[in-house]
Amino acid sequence: MSEVVGSWTELETELSLAEADLSKQWQQRLDESEEKSTTTQAQLTQINKQLSKRSEDALRKLKAHEDEVRDLRTEVEELHQENLALKAQAKSNGNENHVAASKPVGIDRRSQLERLSVDSMASMLAFAEPTEAEYLRNVLYRYMTERETLGREIVVGFC
Repeated sequence: MSEVVGSWTELETELSLAEADLSKQWQQRLDESEEKSTTTQAQLTQINKQLSKRSEDALRKLKAHEDEVRDLRTEVEELHQENLALKAQAKSNGNENHVAASKPVGIDRRSQLERLSVDSMASMLAFAEPTEAEYLRNVLYRYMTERETLGREIVVGFC
């Protein structure tokens, strides 16, 4: 019987040692998981800050471009009004034929707008000049490519 008690004691000792070892391993894995989680959370926070900063920069640039476009539209409208006033003045002076002859052939506001109507973006926005439409397309292209690059950086950062 003393042999059974001795082997029972040995088994209990081995079991307690195995439990302690398993507990240590489990605690190490838990600590490693918490460390990885903390690191990942810090990386996410940093990425969110970068996204926020870039978003703010993009919005600031977009606002500046919107202001510039508004100023250009105002200037175009003023020039158009001035052109109409000059035409009216020339007509009242009897120089309408001279003004019509000095206008370049095929270039008038209606033909410019018809050319712009082919482009869907330009047809939605009634621009006075094709150069203004081209400028805005370039601004939009730069804005969209910056957003695409930002998306790539985020994906690469997680890999």
